[in-house]
Amino acid sequence: AGLTGTTTASNQQHVIAGASSGMFGGGYADWDMAGKLILTPTETVLAQASYEVKVDLANRATEQSTVRDTVTIDVSPLKFTTGQFTTGVSSFTGDLYGIWNDNSTGTRDHPAEVLYIRALKWHNATAMGSSPFPCDTSTVTVQLTPNIDMLPACSPSVTIRGLVGTETATSYSPGLSVMEETHFDPSEQTVGRWYQEGTMVVDIQKTWKAGQMNKLMWAVANPAKTQGSTTLTVEVSNFTNPNPTALGYVWPNDNATDAIRGSLFDAGFPYLDYLETYPGFVREPKVVPSISWVKQLDVHNDYQGSFPCRDNKITVVFATNTPLYRSCNARFTISGLTGSTTASQPDMTVTDITSGIVLTNSSAIGLTDQIDWMQSGTNAGGRWYFELHNTSSDLVGKMNADTLYDLGVTQGRSHQLGSDTGFNRFSFTATLRSQAAGNDAPTVRLEGYITSASGHQHILPWDQAPSSPWNDTDPMYLRTPEVTAVSMSQSSPYPCDTNVMHIDVQTNVRLYQACSPTFHIHNLVGTQNMAGPIAIDRPVDTYVNGTSDFDGMTLKVNVSDADQPASNVDWGLFAGTADNRYDTRFQFTVTNGMMKQAAPDIRVRAYYMATEPAFETVGDVFWRPTSGTPVTAAASTPPTWQTGAGRAIYDDATLSDIESSRQPPLYIRETLVQLGNIGQNNPWPGGQNTIGVTLRVNMDLIESCVPRFAITQLEGACSPSTVALSGADAGMFTEVNATTTSMATWQQDKEQLYLEVTTTRILSNTDYSFVFNVSNPVQAQVEPDVRVRVEFNMTWNNSMDTLMTHDNTNDWTAVTYDVRPYFEQGDLRALRVYAPSFFTRTIRQSSPFPGDVNTMTVTLVSNVRMVAPAVVTISGFNEDADARGGVTTYPLSQLGNAADTYPTGSLTLMPDPDSMTCPTNTKTPKQFTCRDGHDIFTDSPNGVISKGFFEASRGRMLLYVGTVLTPGIRYSFTFQLRNPECGRQQVSPCVRASRILENTCEPAFVTRSLMRLDDGTSKLDYLPQVNESYTSLLPADGDAVPLKVRSPMIQSFQVAQSTAEPCATNTITVKFQTSVPIIKDLNTQVVISGLKGKRSGVAVPMAGAAMRNDVAITESGGYIDTLDVLESTGVWDRDAGTLTVNITKDTEAGTVYTFTFDLENPSLGQECADVKMDIVNMCFPQKDMALLSNGNGGTISGEGGCDATASTWSIGGGTNDKMAALSSNTPNNLPNGTCPLKVVQPQIVLSYAKQTSEYPCRPTEIRVRLSSNVDLAKCDPEITIKGLANTMTPAGEVTVTPVVDGVAKSTIQANFSGMSGELAFDWSQAGDLFGPCSHVDFAFNLKNQMTPRSGASLTVDLKGKVAGFQIMNVAVQRPSALFNNASAAMDDVLNVLVPEFTVHKMGQTSPWPGANNTLSVTLQSNVFLPNECASIVISGMQEACNPMGELDIHGWSEMDFQANTTAAVQGRGMWGSMTDARGLKQAHLTLHPATTVNP
Repeated sequence: AGLTGTTTASNQQHVIAGASSGMFGGGYADWDMAGKLILTPTETVLAQASYEVKVDLANRATEQSTVRDTVTIDVSPLKFTTGQFTTGVSSFTGDLYGIWNDNSTGTRDHPAEVLYIRALKWHNATAMGSSPFPCDTSTVTVQLTPNIDMLPACSPSVTIRGLVGTETATSYSPGLSVMEETHFDPSEQTVGRWYQEGTMVVDIQKTWKAGQMNKLMWAVANPAKTQGSTTLTVEVSNFTNPNPTALGYVWPNDNATDAIRGSLFDAGFPYLDYLETYPGFVREPKVVPSISWVKQLDVHNDYQGSFPCRDNKITVVFATNTPLYRSCNARFTISGLTGSTTASQPDMTVTDITSGIVLTNSSAIGLTDQIDWMQSGTNAGGRWYFELHNTSSDLVGKMNADTLYDLGVTQGRSHQLGSDTGFNRFSFTATLRSQAAGNDAPTVRLEGYITSASGHQHILPWDQAPSSPWNDTDPMYLRTPEVTAVSMSQSSPYPCDTNVMHIDVQTNVRLYQACSPTFHIHNLVGTQNMAGPIAIDRPVDTYVNGTSDFDGMTLKVNVSDADQPASNVDWGLFAGTADNRYDTRFQFTVTNGMMKQAAPDIRVRAYYMATEPAFETVGDVFWRPTSGTPVTAAASTPPTWQTGAGRAIYDDATLSDIESSRQPPLYIRETLVQLGNIGQNNPWPGGQNTIGVTLRVNMDLIESCVPRFAITQLEGACSPSTVALSGADAGMFTEVNATTTSMATWQQDKEQLYLEVTTTRILSNTDYSFVFNVSNPVQAQVEPDVRVRVEFNMTWNNSMDTLMTHDNTNDWTAVTYDVRPYFEQGDLRALRVYAPSFFTRTIRQSSPFPGDVNTMTVTLVSNVRMVAPAVVTISGFNEDADARGGVTTYPLSQLGNAADTYPTGSLTLMPDPDSMTCPTNTKTPKQFTCRDGHDIFTDSPNGVISKGFFEASRGRMLLYVGTVLTPGIRYSFTFQLRNPECGRQQVSPCVRASRILENTCEPAFVTRSLMRLDDGTSKLDYLPQVNESYTSLLPADGDAVPLKVRSPMIQSFQVAQSTAEPCATNTITVKFQTSVPIIKDLNTQVVISGLKGKRSGVAVPMAGAAMRNDVAITESGGYIDTLDVLESTGVWDRDAGTLTVNITKDTEAGTVYTFTFDLENPSLGQECADVKMDIVNMCFPQKDMALLSNGNGGTISGEGGCDATASTWSIGGGTNDKMAALSSNTPNNLPNGTCPLKVVQPQIVLSYAKQTSEYPCRPTEIRVRLSSNVDLAKCDPEITIKGLANTMTPAGEVTVTPVVDGVAKSTIQANFSGMSGELAFDWSQAGDLFGPCSHVDFAFNLKNQMTPRSGASLTVDLKGKVAGFQIMNVAVQRPSALFNNASAAMDDVLNVLVPEFTVHKMGQTSPWPGANNTLSVTLQSNVFLPNECASIVISGMQEACNPMGELDIHGWSEMDFQANTTAAVQGRGMWGSMTDARGLKQAHLTLHPATTVNP
């Protein structure tokens, strides 16, 4: 019962099926429409057997939930225990019959459940329109997939609502044709009832299968007006479908792989994006900027459309983003075309129309290929209007089908292409007349509208902005007329010459006669032309009018005969947006003025004239620039570069007005003496001197300018007023205002010479030479800056005052005979005169070493003859070098003892051994004359020969001439000094002479002059004071300059040590080298200081004795004969950190000396010392050390500490032998280890301890491992291991077995403190075994306590017998912290296990009250149970009865236990009992181990 919800009628013979149907009613059942099915068995129904019966029932049309929970099964007349029907039978939820289900959403139902009837739902419901275009026919496709079978028998009707806005009229009889298409069957045409408000009703004719797509398709007409789509809904009659279902998009807004086209393009549909696919969507039409444009081109397409005053051809390309259908009645306007003078008209002819396109104007008859033009008006200035007509076809896709045009749309994807989304494109051309003035490129608007029955739609306009920058193709862009460049050249830059001017005027537009152009050429200054017309020559551009007028400044030229030829354009300069260049060329002639001038700022201004009065300055259009266009370049075809007489212009490269560049017009060249050479033949004072001159000018000197030369600044020369000239060109000149040739005029007060030119023209670039005589001055002078200039008409007005070039040739034969041996280049320079002087004045010394005997050598050569009473003074011996550079100086010493000072008195002069060896004259073939000069001087007037007088207070030596000092002869002599023991700078002696009374026009003197410091290096010999193998210390440049004494320097000082280990004996090695010998007699000493290491930047003393006078000094290295320069012992001051050693023998400069000595390293680490070296009692500066190389970069092997620890290391074969260890026993090297007094800080790098037993009351071997970074044995450490408290080991001696790197050593007796847990021993008992990075183990035995505990934390203290050594509180690592395993904690030192019975079982033999009961016990412990510590108590045996006292026990372990600790009888226990508070007996059994029970 309960099979409700069917439409199957009652039937007592309802056919049944199934495997068991034959067992019931012969295959029939009694069916009651109320929902009851009665099966009558015809065979016995067996227990535990399965039976299957099938029955067909018809579902109702409306949905229904399953009746599985209300179905009952009962068997009559039998009853079940409760007497009720059996309910809640199970229902199959699988897919036994293959019913379609929605697997895509994860919300499957269970269609096989009994009498479950689905509600109609759409698995898929979408809609699509075939066209989004205005005025187009769009096919609507609705796709529906139901979740049930929709049978025609149910008469379903599908209603689609919401398709609003179409222009398709209502039609429900006969209706619209609709194509119905199912998944299995082809399309079938039916009729739908269409209502224009947007509803379509279709009676379906075919079965729609569940899960299969079905389509309904019909056509509608799109309006012209754009619209978005509204949501369409679907509903079905006769089925449960409570709410209309919205139709989705067939094409979702996906992200296709083609970023531009997308999936819609792939599918071949004309959509911009998915929104356009929906029925009812109509795209907004607009002008497409990317493929639309308006440009101007003239008939030659050469971009001259931008010129004023000419017809302008405008081409329009108009494109829309939709096809244009005839039914839309498209109309267009193009506005913003300002700048035209074409009058408004309704019938402007258009050309070049796209094939197939028909354009008409607005007239009623629609004139073909004519459009409306409005020149001005409100919001309509420069506007075209036209209509698009075509009587044969729609205007769809009028563009190249093979070309994709980017529509640039904003909706959907960023770009769409015209070929797949719909478009229209057409073009035409019309002509407008341009105005005279320029016009900024306007913004042109392209727009239109379309119309259909339901309304009209504006075609979204596009404003075509001007190009940036403006381009000649921009519609109605008119160039503002401009003179863009002016090029101009002249024929001659010479003063007073005839000058032809050629001019090129470049404009940015072509010139037309109608515009009446005029050029004004301004700033034509510097001519001799009078006001009036100037003839215009037109050799090239004959269209130039040729009339002109000149007002002294401006030349006005008419240009109006004809239009400028198009050939005048320079096309090579056009680059699309740049200006074209149009040239206008003509020439005229002027006469240059006399004055020089720079090219004036000539500018050209241009005008378009309103009328034609000559040379009017105001017109319709004033060209740019308003200030005029300057001349910036030479004319393209310059005039011939020549004078008025036809002579070629000289190209003066120095002024840059050469022919190749053509100087700007009216540049008048400055008259320049290009070549003005002058020389002499005698530089001695007061001598007769012949002056030679050569002149050359840069232009022809035109006679009308009356030219003359002036040679000025002939300083110091003397001559009469009339000067005779001689030489090749003397006849070209006369005196001033005279006619006699080969003469000149001398003006003494101005010291200058005038030479007037005869009537013969002086030509450019031609040399003119002549000579004249003057007398030299008696005093010295350098050659004056002699100058020459050209004057016109006796006026200095056009010439640069040119500096003449002195003769600087090296021709010694060109001077007089007496000057030749001493000829210097420059002696031929005019009026160069030597002062009375010493040509040669040198001084040198023989030794630069401190304390050495030094010979001074002096050489003098005079150019003036000297006799008594002349005196020569050499001064400057007391000059202080501090005043010349701040260098410390030392006092000079007299020959003899170093303590002597300079006296005042005579000083002996001695011969110079080299005085008769005259040096070779390398300047001229004329050789010098040389002699010894010590005997021509005295120490006073008429004094002692071969003496000089020295004045100590003034630091000068007076040498009185006793005989004759002949000019030109080289005199040499010497005297001696002893150098100071310290270095000093050289002195700079001076020499002068006075009281010179012979051979001069007036008394003369030789001024004080610095003596030349004669570097006679080749005459110096330093052996044996210097080690000759060190060439840098041998004679060098500068060593011979007077009283220069080398500063003593320690050239090198190197130090190294032998070891950086604490407590070690350290050998210090020292090497040094000096720049000068160390003098033993000065009681010199070597002092090594700074022998202290550093801790935290603070110097600390070394170990060992505080003072020692017997530190052994061991010398090595150097030459054999230079050893033993030091005493064999030195003085050591530990607190001061110094070692002092005496010098016992003079050293050699440059020799490297090496010595060593031993110090004792401290026990603590420290950084390197700052070691320094001094040599006392001489002036050696202190020297900082450098590190002495040991051949290994300063690295010491084996003193650099140890690598990191590894996890385990096995010293035996078993697991219990695992120990922590370093990764390597080999010590690392110590970088920079040789740095003196560096000591490595001792430290323990590995500390580890473990034990062998964790059992209470049991002995355990403890092994403590220590590894250090240094050899601790050298510091004799005492070792204390702490933390061994709470053991059962009493205080006393404990034997410790050292194990070094796995090798056992002799045992050590250590003191153990007992409960406080300290174990102390002296390492010296073990000997020298505590090496760096060794694994040093200390093995000893203690006894664990009986109570459990965790491992102890051990520390180690080390205190050395060497002062200051200690390493305190070194934490010892434990296994549990180092090793990651479960048993590691058991190896922790003194860790004691918690005792427990791992097995504890107990049983009995009788449960009966009062009966004898044998209790069996099984125990297993995790620790040893020693007799001395352990007892076992078994308690909790409530009410168990037994006599108090010993009790026999039995079993295989009975002999392991006894009743008490001292009982001799084994196999017994002690029974005890007590009564608790409740009165119950609580019995217990105590067992003591007989010996030790193993775990």
